[in-house]
Amino acid sequence: MRGSVSALILAGGKATRLGGVAKHELVPDDGDGRTIFERQVAVLAPRVQEILVATSADIPGYRCVRDVLPDVGPLAGIAAGLCEMFTPWLLVVAGDMPNLSGAVVDLILGAATELD
Repeated sequence: MRGSVSALILAGGKATRLGGVAKHELVPDDGDGRTIFERQVAVLAPRVQEILVATSADIPGYRCVRDVLPDVGPLAGIAAGLCEMFTPWLLVVAGDMPNLSGAVVDLILGAATELD
């Protein structure tokens, strides 16, 4: 399944709930020391063909996509990811989820089929 799935991390937006801080730079206060983005990449990279990032800033080493329509919210980021992905499946995760679980991602991907 890995070869047929892209992941999209929604790391853009205005981050109003987070005081305007760039989501991909947030480091949770749990002693791990890694950013939320680094944690998510560690979980997703071995499970998907590619990782896209919906963001207004460039993140070196990652294919970043921009909102198709400005100020529409997460759906615009998802639309941008759908337009840019190379695979038939897109797994979307919010950029402010520090505890993304590999086990949960595996369950989701395991439930997917090759049917439309």
